[in-house]
Amino acid sequence: MFSAFRTTAISAAALALSTAFALPAQATPSLCDAIAGNLVKNCGFEAATAFGVPGFQGWMATPGPNPSFGAFAFIPHSGNNAAVFSSVSPFDTISQTLATSPGTLYDFSFFLADDGSGTGASSAREFKASLDGAVLVDFNPTQGPFAYTEETFAFLGTGSDTIKFAAFNNLAQYRLDDVSVAPAVPEPASLALLAVGLAGLGMVVRLRRTSSRRSDGAARMA
Repeated sequence: MFSAFRTTAISAAALALSTAFALPAQATPSLCDAIAGNLVKNCGFEAATAFGVPGFQGWMATPGPNPSFGAFAFIPHSGNNAAVFSSVSPFDTISQTLATSPGTLYDFSFFLADDGSGTGASSAREFKASLDGAVLVDFNPTQGPFAYTEETFAFLGTGSDTIKFAAFNNLAQYRLDDVSVAPAVPEPASLALLAVGLAGLGMVVRLRRTSSRRSDGAARMA
């Protein structure tokens, strides 16, 4: 259990974070807002900026025992804001349940960065992304930090599908941005084969993992 002093220190740190990551006067649309058919509400976390649950308008946010997360203007991938997870104990979570079309092929993608120093134990930070309760990625890195990296998965809609992110990071913070779930862009032959394979196997397919360093590089040069 945390002492009263520990709890007070956490609260003070949370206030400092919320003040430091204040929203600019004019919001800028995120790249995910331009994705045709994107079902995710507040996909770039531009709708609100605040510490804790109020920062996640459009999402179901569930704080952990010692929450330290929110939507802030802190090195976003695009737009003004990103979701920032820096809890001192697992897990803070956000989720959305989406109305999908049964049997339709969707792309689920997001951009993630890890600001951890890489010097602590692997148990000091972890990030999970899941779809309908199945964990798609589970980052528990001991290596150095990584810039924004895109994770993309293909799946068949069931009519109601839930995306969920759960994270904590004692060393620094995870930054999540540009979340999208949209119908796959038609590529007649390859997508048809992929859809048939998914239907037969009942699984999610990981499509690609690419790095995007534009925002991180610009921020560190400032």
